[in-house]
Amino acid sequence: MKKYSLYLLQVILTLMVCGTVAKVMAQTGSCVGTASLAVVIEDCTFINEASFDNYYKMFPNPASETITIQCANGAPQDATVTLLNMVGQTLLQIPFSGHVMLDVSAYPAGLYCITVQSGQKIAGKRIVIK
Repeated sequence: MKKYSLYLLQVILTLMVCGTVAKVMAQTGSCVGTASLAVVIEDCTFINEASFDNYYKMFPNPASETITIQCANGAPQDATVTLLNMVGQTLLQIPFSGHVMLDVSAYPAGLYCITVQSGQKIAGKRIVIK
């Protein structure tokens, strides 16, 4: 009869969103080892920023107090502006009629995404809050 040993393998992986840092810890039985590696996440929002720039102006970026969004080609119909964190949680959502100022002073420094949606069309851009 063969004897088999059962080992518990535990892997902890920590990634920074849109970053290049990853940390791996592996544990097998009573042995513990760590290693680091670099992971590059080039586009974590899957949003085409070129389409945003064609229709909207957003400034300043980076921002610390307010962000202004203006429509370059007239007011969109039934549009909504949404501020998202990099996990995809909606932090703010307001109607948009061509010009809006968003107060971002209460949000911690970091990378965020602003989207403007009108009907089936959506455009977005990343913003840095400092």
